[in-house]
Amino acid sequence: APPDALDPPPRAASGDPVAGADARGADRGALASAAVLAGFVSVGMEVLWTRALAARFLSTVYSFATILFAFLLCLGTGALFLRALERRGWLGRTAAAATMVAAGLGCLLSVAVLTRLAPYDLDAAAGRGWAALQRRELVQALAVLLVPTWLFGLNFPLLARLAHRELRAVGRELGGLYLLNTLGSVAAPLLLAFVVLPRAGLKASLLGCGALAVVHGLFVLLPWAGVAPARRRAWIGASAALAALALAGARAGGDVRLWRAQPGDRLLHHEDGPAASVAVVETAEGNRLLKVDNHYRLGATRNRFAQERQALVPILLRGEPRAVLALGLATGSSAGAAAAWGGLELDVLEIVPGLGALLPFFRDANSNLAERLAQDPALRLLEVDGRHFIRNTDRTYDLVLGDLFVPWRAGEGAMYTLEHFEAVRAVLRPGGTFCQWLPLYQLRPDDLRTIARTFVEAFPDAQLVWLYFNAAQPAAGLLGTAGGAPASPLDPAAVSPARAALLDRAGLADRAELLASWIAGGERLRAACADAPLETQDRPRIEFRAPARRLARARTPAAENLELLLAWMEPLDALGPEAAAGTEQERARALGRRRALAHFFRAELRRLEADDPAGAARELADALAAAPDWGWIAFNLEQLARAEAGGPRAESALAAARALGGSPDFAVQGAFLEAQVALRGGDPAGARRAARRALALDPGHVPSRDLLLELEPAER
Repeated sequence: APPDALDPPPRAASGDPVAGADARGADRGALASAAVLAGFVSVGMEVLWTRALAARFLSTVYSFATILFAFLLCLGTGALFLRALERRGWLGRTAAAATMVAAGLGCLLSVAVLTRLAPYDLDAAAGRGWAALQRRELVQALAVLLVPTWLFGLNFPLLARLAHRELRAVGRELGGLYLLNTLGSVAAPLLLAFVVLPRAGLKASLLGCGALAVVHGLFVLLPWAGVAPARRRAWIGASAALAALALAGARAGGDVRLWRAQPGDRLLHHEDGPAASVAVVETAEGNRLLKVDNHYRLGATRNRFAQERQALVPILLRGEPRAVLALGLATGSSAGAAAAWGGLELDVLEIVPGLGALLPFFRDANSNLAERLAQDPALRLLEVDGRHFIRNTDRTYDLVLGDLFVPWRAGEGAMYTLEHFEAVRAVLRPGGTFCQWLPLYQLRPDDLRTIARTFVEAFPDAQLVWLYFNAAQPAAGLLGTAGGAPASPLDPAAVSPARAALLDRAGLADRAELLASWIAGGERLRAACADAPLETQDRPRIEFRAPARRLARARTPAAENLELLLAWMEPLDALGPEAAAGTEQERARALGRRRALAHFFRAELRRLEADDPAGAARELADALAAAPDWGWIAFNLEQLARAEAGGPRAESALAAARALGGSPDFAVQGAFLEAQVALRGGDPAGARRAARRALALDPGHVPSRDLLLELEPAER
């Protein structure tokens, strides 16, 4: 086959050794630089593609395996095509340069593809199954990296063949070419992730890598000596036109970064850091979100209530701690609550670098934690892997707080292993407590049983408590003590005014309500989870099972786990060990609330899962009977009545209103609500009677008087 038209003719034997050495040196330099660049750009693009796809994928261990599989598959199949080039005689420098240029153009084109890929919607995909998710992620990964990676897979073997053919290089020189390619591959993730990406951003880094390959292929690797100017201009013009088209497509498609969930969202901060892309987003309603890789929400200002309770519940239940370790920072609400409690040493660990700088965005939700960290030397923020810190620290703590780790995200399943739980136990002081919070809305029951069994293995005296009383996104905590009896629980009524205000904001001012959050003790948990496997580092079941189970065609994890925890509950006439120090009156109120909680969660299951508002009303009526003064149950009865009033199931609304009116503490509220339900149901006479009953109970009840003023002229 004829040689490539742009390649110089084969060298004849020259009598000038200097000229021959110069030519070989130029060839050697071009091939060496191309080997370095091929490794740098191909691996660098793989790192950048992974970062971009992480915002569009679910970020499970399978997601990253899929990206790596697609990359290696394309790289390997590209190398296999070298034989076809060899059969056609296309093994010259021009072919190598054209491959490099085409690979660079493919990198530029991949940016345009990325801007058009939508993020993964977990809620919309729930029930489609794990296989559908993997197919989607594989197709999208191939759409982004197929063309450029395939060309890079061809490019380096072609360079190696050129070294053998043109330089007669075997042995040391060919090995040096492989070494240079390896050095470029190693340098890429270090330079791009830690230097270029944080400064230039993801999109510019992607475009820069692609442009680097195009420029090198055109102006370094391509043999221009002796080439006619017209042909040279044609090559450069065609490459420039294709690059311009790719850049225009990338610009028209939008941003490689993903952060917006709703049209009204506003970006307050975005940073492509070494470990992840982090964004602070404000919704149209004023809620501020902290997002990592777009879809992973680390917290929000509206979650302050729940996040503060993650620190305050174990502080109250297990006494006054002197040293606290918090595993996870996020928006800082949990750590901020612990810092605002005061009088303790606090170490906060966060694996994602740079989150500390974002604390001021959430100052109203984290008790101004950034300022506290700056002013109080007893408070420390450490950007480290929590598991590694715990294994290597010589510090000990009275309380360790484990954040709500999402089990299906890559790497987070390790926070539920036996080795981690045992390492935490080793840093606890005698009588110290570890509280690991569990997102029941993310775990399937089998995984929850595995975690509970593993925790009880490390902490035989474990206790299980509710974080808050929310059926849509329930959460519970496992508390374990290291040697010796835990400290006596604190009485919310006996704390300082500043602490009392903090507890009141978190809904923890009522000791009876706190004691009622107890679910079960170690013996009950051990019996309920006896047949569950342990979660260990060499058998990471959670990490590999949770992604598939999260997308299973089944009920929501929240509903499944509510039923499971209701079955695990100790007898309703029992309270946890923390109730021992309380008075008889406190224990009686706590028992009433505990019975009410069981009815409340059953009501929520009937309402949300079985679409049975009548059954929910009956359960809530029983809950209010068990705790007649509990405003939380009254609120839920009112919400149920308003939701069903005026509809085809108005009887449920009326039953809820009458149940509310049956409590002496809420009789006026219930009678007025009954009047509203009757009015919406087209019964003005019934509304009038209920409003008069409310006025009889409270002559100063203005809403009932206003309603009667509207109804009486209508009846006359």
